[in-house]
Amino acid sequence: MRLMRWPLLFLVFLAGCRYTFWPIVPAVAPPPEQVLVSARLEAAGNEVKAVITVHQVPRAGYLELRWYRDTDRLTERSFFVEKPAVLTATLPYRQGTYHRLVLLWAGTPVTVVSLGTPAVPEPKSPPEP
Repeated sequence: MRLMRWPLLFLVFLAGCRYTFWPIVPAVAPPPEQVLVSARLEAAGNEVKAVITVHQVPRAGYLELRWYRDTDRLTERSFFVEKPAVLTATLPYRQGTYHRLVLLWAGTPVTVVSLGTPAVPEPKSPPEP
């Protein structure tokens, strides 16, 4: 009886040293649910052609396009996207000014592309005493 006790205690000790989950490494992890979008702007005269490439979307939804000149919003459009695609949009453009294209998915910006150089704000003069 006394000889049986040591192997049993040894097995209990070994069981405490093992991993408590199985398998140690998961078989396959699902891909993350994220939006992958890229864009480029091609200026031609008074217009800009925006070429938007949708690489991955987690589900069908709307990709919002917002076009700004300096701080003024000029255009807003939405594209319904279900799968990877290439989208194009023609936007107004005035040379010599700063323009910015913002692409949003579910209200969250996913890509920002700019054209031109932003102007430095004019310094404000101090108030007169």
